[in-house]
Amino acid sequence: MIIFQIAAIAIVTAICVAVLRDAKSETAYLVGIAGGLIILIMVLDLAIGIFDAMERIVSRSGLDGNVARAVIQIVGIGYITEFAAGICEDCGSKSLADKLILGGKIVIMVIAMPIVITLFETIAGLL
Repeated sequence: MIIFQIAAIAIVTAICVAVLRDAKSETAYLVGIAGGLIILIMVLDLAIGIFDAMERIVSRSGLDGNVARAVIQIVGIGYITEFAAGICEDCGSKSLADKLILGGKIVIMVIAMPIVITLFETIAGLL
């Protein structure tokens, strides 16, 4: 299973970062970021399968493709924001990570707004 490979990479990366942190802190940050990127690349392959499955579901159900695209974008923004904020925190910039998370939430709200408006219009049309 791929989760064992991901966990192994994470554990090895964490050990390398812990060992390097005292001797070469700059290198430790880079090793941590590299390990995270390797894991991200491995997971992106799986995400493509999820996107294909979502596309099939949307085409068979007759749902509006824009809604499904927006949902996928929202989930993607959440994951990317969390990943980038984790890197910022690992580098000692908790304040920057908090601002990044706030920015991610605002972007998610902007993307979700057309869905919310459509939902309220549909409900108002039923009343």
